[in-house]
Amino acid sequence: SVQHLPKINGEIPTQDEEVSDHQRLLDRLKVYFLVENKVQGDGNCQFRALSDQLYRSTEYHKVVRHRVVDQLRSCSEMYEGYVPMAYSDYLKNMCKYVYFLLDIFFLSISYSCLHLFAFH
Repeated sequence: SVQHLPKINGEIPTQDEEVSDHQRLLDRLKVYFLVENKVQGDGNCQFRALSDQLYRSTEYHKVVRHRVVDQLRSCSEMYEGYVPMAYSDYLKNMCKYVYFLLDIFFLSISYSCLHLFAFH
């Protein structure tokens, strides 16, 4: 089994860290006989990847974003402590086309989609 090493992304990783993280992801995928599927890196990559897993197409990334924002709104007490700004501002930004998703909110995706995911 490949050890899960949670970390807080406070800074942009160095190239060495990025390579190491990517290799760890590939190792973890290999354990489960899975492969990496690269998606367009346009600021919606997390949502495109989730769309690909849920709908077998990256084209539904806006639908996935909308479901995540709905979950974040409906259960704000569960998530607001993880946001480094006013929660209402974060939600407003999340509605924008290219705003990023904090890692902790992958949990909201699993709740809103009623699936469990393993993330890198």
